[in-house]
Amino acid sequence: MSNRQVDRLKKEKQELNDEYKLLKEHAVKLEKMEFFARAAAISWDELTKLAKISDVWKAGIKTVRQPGEGNESRPFFVKVSDGIAVLKFMPKGCSAPVQIADEILRLFGVRTPRLRFILPADEEIATIRAGMERLQATINEQRMTEMMKTLDVEKVDACLEALSQLGRGGFEAVMVLEYVKAGRIDDQLRSFDSHDEGFANVEKLLEVMGEMLVADLLIYNLDRFSLPGVWDHPGNYGNILATSSLKAVSVDHQVFSDVPAATHAINLPKVEDVLRRLASADLANTGETARLQPIASMLHAICGDRFAGAEAYIIFGALKGIALAANFPRPWNPADAEPGLWAYLHQWQREWAVKYPTLPFVDDAAFEALKARVRTIHETIYPVLLANANVDVHAVLQDVYSRVVPLPAGRERNALRPIRRNPVTMGRWTAVAAVVKMGMHHDEHSAPSTKGSREVLSFIESSFSTRAEYEAWRQHGRQHGRQQA
Repeated sequence: MSNRQVDRLKKEKQELNDEYKLLKEHAVKLEKMEFFARAAAISWDELTKLAKISDVWKAGIKTVRQPGEGNESRPFFVKVSDGIAVLKFMPKGCSAPVQIADEILRLFGVRTPRLRFILPADEEIATIRAGMERLQATINEQRMTEMMKTLDVEKVDACLEALSQLGRGGFEAVMVLEYVKAGRIDDQLRSFDSHDEGFANVEKLLEVMGEMLVADLLIYNLDRFSLPGVWDHPGNYGNILATSSLKAVSVDHQVFSDVPAATHAINLPKVEDVLRRLASADLANTGETARLQPIASMLHAICGDRFAGAEAYIIFGALKGIALAANFPRPWNPADAEPGLWAYLHQWQREWAVKYPTLPFVDDAAFEALKARVRTIHETIYPVLLANANVDVHAVLQDVYSRVVPLPAGRERNALRPIRRNPVTMGRWTAVAAVVKMGMHHDEHSAPSTKGSREVLSFIESSFSTRAEYEAWRQHGRQHGRQQA
């Protein structure tokens, strides 16, 4: 056989190998799609205790954890009952940062998968172990009688890795997450442009992205948005999901932790700079504002050129996030010794100690840094927003207060119960003038003019200890209104 014939046979063999590789990859993709199509999301009530695991798929590959950049283990998608749940092995010190980040994002109105933690000594660990061993044995039996499917190889690897994690320990908990049927935001938006009838849903989605951005700045979550100058990370927009109805879902978030206090001190001015630029933005000229270029770059990275000029929706959402952080759980008051949101942070800290006494909370340096970023919004950023003549602060507040007013009995709500405040009865009334203009400039016998105004007044009243304190605050507001007029 000549050299030419040998070379031709080698080439044909390589072409066949390449074709087989493509077919194998296609088969894996089809079987994976079938796995997720067969099993829908399962109700959270059914995940309060894991049932028998009947199937498994592991997403992605193992990655090395960097401080603040996620966990060592990629999630395992497991089939329980007739639905999918998500399991994730949590390295030491990672559970509380995830839980607190989740609380803050939900407080901002961002949807997140519900979660809980299984401790190594809990009996559910035995359920997970038994499920993986049973799956591994079943697949190995099939190998003896028929050609093993490519997907089965992937499943065996998933079982072996889960059993390896369980065997060597080293994890502080297994996180159970509900499975949310959603896709990457860039994939979901690919079929939209600014002329579509459904663009209103896109606008809302972009606003939620803005709120998510402020939440990420508060928790210093590196692994989502690209913000050169704040953190050196290319951005991971796979951590923003969108449902088929374009509802945003945040995944894989956590409070930046496990670094020295000096690192947090260096990061604080960077966060303040971005928030200040957002709070002083001109919504009518966002495209021409060079200092907001990172927002335009983010939008382009996700949507390409289809939504050019839509940065205003992201920025408006960010302004709502700033207002929420300053006004919740009580209306903003510069005379308060502590930001209202601190009360929630300390309450979450106490609840964590009761619910998971063997798991560490967010380390002290990270927790103090989180509180410092909240204080920055309270003392510096929100006053900049109130002074921004290019933003209708009342429209921002109207949206914020419509979320936090007390809900009827039986309605679920993300936020905790209202926390009492010290009333503003003297001094710097201008600090709360923006709230007052939404329904308090009327005489004491007249009713607020709109439903939104009534809701605002109802919420404000609920935050006072007594009716007398509330009336004193309103009386001072009316006097200030007449002086301004």
